Amino acid sequence: MSYSRFYPDIIFEQALRPEALDAAREIVSLCDFLPPEDLERIEALASTFDGPALAMSSNKALQARLEQNTPDGPIQAPVVIAQGLSDIVVPPSATDTYVEERCSAGQRLEYWTFAGRDHLTIVQPGTPLEELLIKWTTARFADEPQGSGCVHKSF
Repeated sequence: MSYSRFYPDIIFEQALRPEALDAAREIVSLCDFLPPEDLERIEALASTFDGPALAMSSNKALQARLEQNTPDGPIQAPVVIAQGLSDIVVPPSATDTYVEERCSAGQRLEYWTFAGRDHLTIVQPGTPLEELLIKWTTARFADEPQGSGCVHKSF
């Protein structure tokens, strides 16, 4: 929906596979964080069709816009990526692939994975990510350099 709002060459109904369109129309008005009932409804709607929702193979404009918005260049600022290993919104395999590609391209970054955490529970107050992220951010603001290379830590 957001791409169709900002890019005149993307039409919402054409960016989705027909079998996903009805579910997507309802999903766009929901939030995958709060309230929890919205996430449950999103999961139920997503289970009403097989395969991906986006019409990637038939929509060249969508393909071009997604490629245009893919962060595949070098990032000069310090980078940390956190991934819940129980995440179904952004699957760990997708983040693993992204991190591997960025590391192969020479990007310095830290990749943190959290067992038993999903898209919502990884960012809730009091989770292991909270303290780690505060320490990491405080170090960056104190001009402590990020480590070299790619570092993967599991929590």
